[in-house]
Amino acid sequence: MARNGRRRRRRQGSGHGGKPETSERGVVNGGEGAGAEGGSAGQPPEVVRAEAEGNVVGIGHGQGGGSAGGRPPTAAKAREGDGHLGAEGGEGGNAGLPRAAATAAAEGHASADDQDSGGAGEPRTVATAVESNGHVGASGGAGANDGDQLLTARKDGSFLIDAILGWSIQDATNPDLFKDKIKQLPTEFSSHRSYTEMQSLMLIEETRATLHSKLRDTSRPQFFRPLSISFAGALSTYYVDIDLEALADCSHVVEDGDVLFHSKQPTDQKSDIFGFFGIATGVGLDNSFQKGFRVLIPNDCKDCDLREIRHVRFATNVMEAIVLAKSIESIELRGFGAGKLIMKFDKKSETKCNVCGEYAAGESIYPNNFNDEQITAVKSTVSKVNCQHKNAVSLVWGPPGSGKTGVAIAIAHSLIQLRMKLLVCVPRAEDIVGFLAKYEELFPSFNLRNVLVLAEFDGKMNCESFSKISETTLESRTQEIYCSIYLWRSWMRQMADLLEFNSFCLDNNCDHDEEPKCSKKKFCFKIFHDKVSALAVDIRECSWCLINSLSGIYLSSTDLENINKLLDEVSRFLDLLLNPQASEFASVLPFILEDTLSDVAASIHKCRMNCARLIDILLQSVKLPQLEDRKDREEFCIKHTCLIVCTPASSSCLHGIKPDLIDVLIVDDAAQIRESELLIPLSIAPRHAVLLGDHLHMLPLVKSKMCKDVGYDKNLFERLLQLPFERQTLIKQYMMDPPISKFPIEHFYVKKMVDVQNASSCDYNNQLTNLQLPRHAFFDISQIEELSYNGKAIVESAAILLLLQQLCAGWEFTWSGRPKNTKDILASLRDQKGDADTCTLQASLGALLSSYKFQYACLDPPQDFPWDFPVDNLKAQYKIQQNTNFGSEKMNKMGKVRLEGTLETLKVHGVTGTNKVERKNQVFKIRSYDKVDVSDPESIATRVRKGNIMVCHFRLSRNYFYLKPKEPYWDDETKPFISSKTLKLASHAVMTIGDGKRTIHPANSSGKTSVRRHVDFQNSEGKRFGIDGLGKVLRRSVRGMYEMKI
Repeated sequence: MARNGRRRRRRQGSGHGGKPETSERGVVNGGEGAGAEGGSAGQPPEVVRAEAEGNVVGIGHGQGGGSAGGRPPTAAKAREGDGHLGAEGGEGGNAGLPRAAATAAAEGHASADDQDSGGAGEPRTVATAVESNGHVGASGGAGANDGDQLLTARKDGSFLIDAILGWSIQDATNPDLFKDKIKQLPTEFSSHRSYTEMQSLMLIEETRATLHSKLRDTSRPQFFRPLSISFAGALSTYYVDIDLEALADCSHVVEDGDVLFHSKQPTDQKSDIFGFFGIATGVGLDNSFQKGFRVLIPNDCKDCDLREIRHVRFATNVMEAIVLAKSIESIELRGFGAGKLIMKFDKKSETKCNVCGEYAAGESIYPNNFNDEQITAVKSTVSKVNCQHKNAVSLVWGPPGSGKTGVAIAIAHSLIQLRMKLLVCVPRAEDIVGFLAKYEELFPSFNLRNVLVLAEFDGKMNCESFSKISETTLESRTQEIYCSIYLWRSWMRQMADLLEFNSFCLDNNCDHDEEPKCSKKKFCFKIFHDKVSALAVDIRECSWCLINSLSGIYLSSTDLENINKLLDEVSRFLDLLLNPQASEFASVLPFILEDTLSDVAASIHKCRMNCARLIDILLQSVKLPQLEDRKDREEFCIKHTCLIVCTPASSSCLHGIKPDLIDVLIVDDAAQIRESELLIPLSIAPRHAVLLGDHLHMLPLVKSKMCKDVGYDKNLFERLLQLPFERQTLIKQYMMDPPISKFPIEHFYVKKMVDVQNASSCDYNNQLTNLQLPRHAFFDISQIEELSYNGKAIVESAAILLLLQQLCAGWEFTWSGRPKNTKDILASLRDQKGDADTCTLQASLGALLSSYKFQYACLDPPQDFPWDFPVDNLKAQYKIQQNTNFGSEKMNKMGKVRLEGTLETLKVHGVTGTNKVERKNQVFKIRSYDKVDVSDPESIATRVRKGNIMVCHFRLSRNYFYLKPKEPYWDDETKPFISSKTLKLASHAVMTIGDGKRTIHPANSSGKTSVRRHVDFQNSEGKRFGIDGLGKVLRRSVRGMYEMKI
């Protein structure tokens, strides 16, 4: 009963990411995030000014009849093994049109491109069937590596990326660019190919219209001033180094998928603009500060004189559109599951299954207050999709207030009981909160631990159930897995050492298995009590993460029983240590003879032994999975969850998973989602699909008038209603008062909606009585001339910019993602997992290797540094220099002294490097090392910008282990981390790779503006920490920094 009480209290905590802010013992432990899957780990490149090779040329495009116009060729991409590449397109006379990838049909050759000697060269838009492993992170999703996915998409021939990069600014602002190509959307399609062709073309046109709309908005253009643009890798990837001192009028922080226009002059000038579009890539999750960035640019720009580019303007973000393009490309390859039925109605899908004989039976579960039509909808749908032998599409139509969401929840709940794996899709992230809150209301016994949410919330939601629902996000679950796999075992081992008093031995070489009553121990009761108390909090926290994440997967019932026993025993042990007579327990150490102990001391000793025994049993019996990086942990969470809730865009996190993972896709409010957007979850190939909606209610919007005219704004639900699919209809509404519902019933829902009795109750009519409304102020802006053509956008933009400036402004310079003369200079990400407590060695070797890589990159021509520095060799040299084994130093020789000893070793003895190319060895030394004044941030910034990769160290507090991926670390002195080996404050050494600052503006005029500086570092814990092993530490928490000279 006590355990259940603790469990309930824990779930009511409000710490970060679903972790309880205050545990049972009162120690704050909240936090999220450890390793994250983002850009290239440890070896991103840096910027240098490009060589001049010619003048800037426009990307584009012929004008006038019959002229070539410089249009990039249209390439047809044949599917592997299915045919030949089609011929290139002929020269166009009018505006050059974008390149679009084409896929050859499985049985023959790809058709040739349009060969037109006088007309417009038109694009071919057929989806390229490409399957890519890994995730694509959309807005709101916790995706893996967005930047790498953009590079992969371009390499595989993404028709959308090729189209955008193929446009000139004249193309992007031409509303008739696809006038002769776009056709009316039919109700049914003859083939997958015809369907994907039309969806591809309309996606390109809608993207163009969105881009046009953003370029026309001159109310608050976001410009970066580039210092240089230089080659940074294959596939026309370049690095844009921006002027961090000229960001006063630019509040935008670049993200993956940002479309940026590069030009000699601002785009708001009336003269013709020559330049090119680029797409930001490689940013990943590290998008908290303004800094330089990588872009994909057109192939034609390789020989341009990029030094003449003076303006880089942010236009819009197309990451969601790129995700959609990938979904269109993968539809045919993945088989499409139930999605095959959305293109062409199949009468067989509505007939009884030949194998089952009848519709597959399945028990339906629904609340007692459901009416007859809601019960019928649940039963019919569950029976239909329970068949395992054929695909099915089910439709449920109902007006506002008819209980569609409740029906969707009842269907989902029934299918979960049948052990099906479900994907529930809703239009917006805030709808997820409403859906799950309604789920708990209808089925209070349902455990939200069975739910995984693929979305990020903006933090503005403050409903009562939001804090609980936020624990179900993929980010929170991934953090739980991290705590379960890496922290739990570490805390358990530290507790075992503490309970065996190994930490109090004065001789590190003492074998306590042979000398259990070691006379070299010097026991301190206060240190022992404080360390046990702190570890107890961490063990309890990580044990609940372990139980929540791995119960029924890696934990047996015996394991669960032993974990609960251990938590109870540790709590009892702490209670006993608070007894005034507990000091006697200390007085008899190191020789503990049970027959000489008092009752209190004997109880403490017995409880201590029980804890040690249970820890030993659990460490041997619990076998945890090996999930090295964030992507592995995300896939683990997805694989072992029965109900996944998402938006269309965030469902892209499921790309790359094995086919047939999802049994049923349920789409609530399907009429509010464009058909093209639903292709993202449909491309995952669920076996069955259930759509609930109301096509007479609010419909999705499109930017392109041309797309709207041909029906692109229509939703899939509305189109399927025109086909003879079986559907369930709900007509009873419970939401509107009859005087309100009268108007929609008479004008929109004739004979399709009726009021139920409780909708006209007396209480219902008084809902607005004594309602307290906030005060508002209005002012007339109709006479402002600029608003006559810009509308209210300028007011909104100015207000948003002011709020952003009041909150914070920040930038950083980092060698992560920054090349030097086209060469990567950062050492590969190191991992001390198999050799604990070697962060000093790893950070020093990483800094040394990076310094040599920078030196080689500065040669003419720049060269790669082919050497690697093994940590074992440096460890051997350290033993010679310090006359002791690494890790066996006296307690006063740890931390700063150990780091300086390592640097002295590199100076005197060096390290033997191994040439990976020529297979030979050579000794590398440093000339000297200097201590940097960490109180002078400008001194740090100057050194970093010159390419000096340094080593720094800082003390660890317990919040370090629970950091969110993008959160800077700071030493919280109220929660110190004491090493279980030395019983002293622990410190950590890392490689310094950058610096940055954030200006914190006061909330009111009387406050003062403050500047918070931080240091960027590369860790030595693989990808488990931060974002791909990269993190930030506040400068004031850095206790020492050293610069090496080679």
